[in-house]
Amino acid sequence: MWPFDSAPPKVIHTNERQKCWEARDGFFQCLDKNRIVSGTDPRAKSACGESQSKFNDNCIKMWVDYFLQKRIADVQKAARIQQLEQAGYKPLDSPITVEEVPDNRQ
Repeated sequence: MWPFDSAPPKVIHTNERQKCWEARDGFFQCLDKNRIVSGTDPRAKSACGESQSKFNDNCIKMWVDYFLQKRIADVQKAARIQQLEQAGYKPLDSPITVEEVPDNRQ
């Protein structure tokens, strides 16, 4: 890696970032349509091969890895939030009413 290599790192310009994001969104829409969570799942290549190739071609590897990991983390987070809400927990940003606050002044 640069500075030890002879070539400096590639600068990613705005239009290249936009192409990457569009390719990512297209690939993730295909995964969603086919109910596939992980972009590395073997089913992803057969179901979304064209959009996966576009994603890999338009994004640098570091971004591909990051976006794939973030997708899995986001799905896991949403599933955990759903479990907690089904168990009766409320999000921290929801208002707590006076009736819900325990009276510990005894």
